[in-house]
Amino acid sequence: GFKDLESGPLAIKRTNLNGVVSQSELNLDFISYDDEEVLMHFGSTLSRKRNDQGIEDLLFRLKLDDLILNKKPWTIPNDNSVAYGDNLITFNNFKLSNESQSVELRSDLTGVDKDHVALLLNNFRLQALLSLLNPDEKLASGSLNGELVLEDVFGKMGFTADLNIQDLNVFEVPLGVLTLDADSGSGDLYTMNMTLKGDDVDMELAGDYRVDPVAAQI
Repeated sequence: GFKDLESGPLAIKRTNLNGVVSQSELNLDFISYDDEEVLMHFGSTLSRKRNDQGIEDLLFRLKLDDLILNKKPWTIPNDNSVAYGDNLITFNNFKLSNESQSVELRSDLTGVDKDHVALLLNNFRLQALLSLLNPDEKLASGSLNGELVLEDVFGKMGFTADLNIQDLNVFEVPLGVLTLDADSGSGDLYTMNMTLKGDDVDMELAGDYRVDPVAAQI
């Protein structure tokens, strides 16, 4: 761990990461403070387990006890897990919640043919994570909704997105609403459109993204 880490606008305070191996399982504990108050905390386990196909997966689980983001308690199902094996990532009940906020990772979305990793967000406040980087100043704030889907992660990776951030502020400067849309077109071609609209901002970016196993073409 470290006592503090500062660089420009970043000011991470006392943070510790501890790990203990017990019965072939690695137990991890991460905790970060804002002075004496717990800012962020989560415990997790890392182990190996054979799946139904006989493949040995690396299995990650978050613990339920004292799951804290931005000084607030969060919950996650007891049977949550992330499994990695044979170039495949699968999620089970990996959904973190706090009142109306939620963030979820899935690998079984309907309508997506390729192997994928999907991030689903509902009323997720940016400060829940960004407070770790500076608990005294708001680097960015806003409410994030929508989904981001990474396709064929271990091959020719592409992505689709339908995201928006309401009431986006950066360094407490109001910017408005940020939206990001990305869709798969024909073959390996993806189209993207990003807009930022507010009282003093009106910006739009559009383009194409062609996936390539060596270097993506934008």
